[in-house]
Amino acid sequence: AETVRNFCKPEWIIRRFARRYGASDRQIEEITEAMLDKDRHSGAFWHVNGGEIHLERNGIEFLSDNLPTWDICVKSHHMTPELQELIKHADSDTLWTPLPPDEIEWREPGPGDRIKLLGTAGSVLVSKVMKDAHLSSRMKRLVKIAVRKSDGEIIAIPGLKRSRESLIDFNRDFMVWEYREKRNS
Repeated sequence: AETVRNFCKPEWIIRRFARRYGASDRQIEEITEAMLDKDRHSGAFWHVNGGEIHLERNGIEFLSDNLPTWDICVKSHHMTPELQELIKHADSDTLWTPLPPDEIEWREPGPGDRIKLLGTAGSVLVSKVMKDAHLSSRMKRLVKIAVRKSDGEIIAIPGLKRSRESLIDFNRDFMVWEYREKRNS
């Protein structure tokens, strides 16, 4: 009977979740206290066996140390009127740019990284773009950015935003490159 009553309590759920991922008793107490605190903030995390437990806006999340690997599929295209229409209506998961693969570096966002967003003046922090997109900690760890090697300018955050630096001049660029992320588990 005691177990049934405890089953509905948030403390019991938190303890069970944390124990499953190898949290120590001290960590479980810290997590429980943080979760039950009315003024809690997201972003707190605890290292446990095989990953981390993160405090999010809507609860807690386990982030495994074993993240999926990723690579980028690259295709080159000669500019045609049909391709121009495709590019104009392309989703944000595909990056279209005149820059060939040897001029682009793909990496994880770093602290202080800024992007000059298409359609805006100035620049914004990549971390703010991810926060505004309401990405969980797990998804933030999977984000890759495209950086122009010549000057270090961020040209895109695939799936989220493009930079004005990635624009294609349809009158001048006769060869464009298509970059699409391919995820492997």
